[in-house]
Amino acid sequence: MEGSFHRSPPSEEEKHGYFRGLPSRPILVARTSTDPWVMHEDSHCVYKTLDVVRKHAINDIWNTVPLCRDIMECLENVEMIALDILRLGYEHLSTVDEDRESDKPVTMLISVKKDSTDPSNGLAIVLRCQEILCTYGLEDVEVEMKEAVLVGGAAQFINP
Repeated sequence: MEGSFHRSPPSEEEKHGYFRGLPSRPILVARTSTDPWVMHEDSHCVYKTLDVVRKHAINDIWNTVPLCRDIMECLENVEMIALDILRLGYEHLSTVDEDRESDKPVTMLISVKKDSTDPSNGLAIVLRCQEILCTYGLEDVEVEMKEAVLVGGAAQFINP
């Protein structure tokens, strides 16, 4: 995380290509990482992957009341569908590199309803969430927001 770098909402190309490789093809709304994003159009394209968080400080404090309360207060005006903590990065072409956690940073992934959050507001929200995480000593956690579509299933609530 670099605090003094000027961040801006993603370009149209980044919005639609950032999560390339994920089956649901989500649209990026905002992200805290200052790493430049580049669309790869060649045969050596690498794809985004999701992985569980194994050894990380967030595992010990994620479900504590103060942290959850602070994050949920930040997200109270967001039409959120899901909030996940995972490793989000790129798959590797070589099996030697498959478990390189440095290429899959711990990420708080906020899924919002389609067209519910504009990129400028999304950027302000992810940056505020990252500030909150930093106050709990989680300086290495990135925050990303994506659009998602809620699909009905077994977990769907039905009014009696």
